[in-house]
Amino acid sequence: MKRTLNDFLQTSDKKKQSTLKKIKSNSEVSGAPVKQISSYKTDSEIGGLYIIENIIDVAEERKLVKFIDSQKWNDEISRRTQHYGVSYNYGARGVKEALKVPPVPSEFSDLLEEIKNKEGLDSIRNLMEGIDFKQVIINEYKGAKQGISKHVDHCQDFGPLILILSLGDECVMKFHKLEQVKEEDLKKKKVKRTEVSPSECYDRRMPRRSLIILSGDARYQYQHEIPKTMVFKIDGKQFLKRSESYRRVSITYRSLTTD
Repeated sequence: MKRTLNDFLQTSDKKKQSTLKKIKSNSEVSGAPVKQISSYKTDSEIGGLYIIENIIDVAEERKLVKFIDSQKWNDEISRRTQHYGVSYNYGARGVKEALKVPPVPSEFSDLLEEIKNKEGLDSIRNLMEGIDFKQVIINEYKGAKQGISKHVDHCQDFGPLILILSLGDECVMKFHKLEQVKEEDLKKKKVKRTEVSPSECYDRRMPRRSLIILSGDARYQYQHEIPKTMVFKIDGKQFLKRSESYRRVSITYRSLTTD
């Protein structure tokens, strides 16, 4: 019988040591309880990048995973996806408005409203003010080597904020700084840019149940990727070794520039 991510979440605590080799946080080592969201800060090196841990609890995560696994998956590319609201053209790297996809389910829209209303997230609420997240994409990363190539989300189609909720196993996202171009110019036309230098590449841990927000420079001046590698590294040191049972699912919210 094929295991779902929900199955994995229910058994991961028992099998964590045998399936994953990863560095534990201080709270995991000490057994300290997970704290409520009370504060957060933007990344000190990547402007506009927010990583908010424990944005939902384990019960909410399991409920989301169960719903996602009950929906139809798209096998168009190497990893499985689900599209809601507006489809995405992976060849042209833009929206595919002519293709009909299901509307955004209430499970995802209600979740977004809950996040907006959480205590201690006033600045995040202000960032989201007036933005209508009409598109939701679910991405599944399985096994030892699935990932996503470095890219900037299409600037002519998608708005100023990208929200990513990370479920299941952790990952490392790499950010590659590009030659600086004004946001207004990027929104008007496709601009070919090169990376500044290998030294301007940053590794960021994406914890389970965390919300990642790309705004400002993180949205427009950096490419981001999830390396297609068995071993995730942070600053050259092994962080997590993926096994064949590895599975991460992300929920990505985007608005459209045509709104």
